[in-house]
Amino acid sequence: MREKTKSTKASRQRHLYIKATCVGVGSGLLIYLIILLTFSIIFTLQDMPEMATLPVGIVALVAGSYLAGYITCKMTHRKGAVLGALCGGILFLMVFITNLIVNHSQPFSGLFFTKLLIVLLSAIIGGVVGANSKKRRV
Repeated sequence: MREKTKSTKASRQRHLYIKATCVGVGSGLLIYLIILLTFSIIFTLQDMPEMATLPVGIVALVAGSYLAGYITCKMTHRKGAVLGALCGGILFLMVFITNLIVNHSQPFSGLFFTKLLIVLLSAIIGGVVGANSKKRRV
């Protein structure tokens, strides 16, 4: 009887991690897209230099990955760095694949590993902050 209870508990824990990761990555992607949309409207209305698009894209990706890690670990209150890195990696992979499809550019440019490192670090920081935040009482 104990084995069944242990298995059920592990299954529920796994389900919580998957659900929290999906919600976190979805929220991070949504924030990333909202920031990009906002700045694309600003760039359209104002005469902005083309060089400004790269920093805005990186800032949007950092904000999205931080939020993804934070929300995921806020839901689980465990494994902040691991789940944060997972969320950051998933978000980066989604953006990377989209970039390959849309731009047909070189997949591994000089900024590839820099962006990956920045995204992973911001997601890990968000995950640690989310895991260590106080639980809300309902």
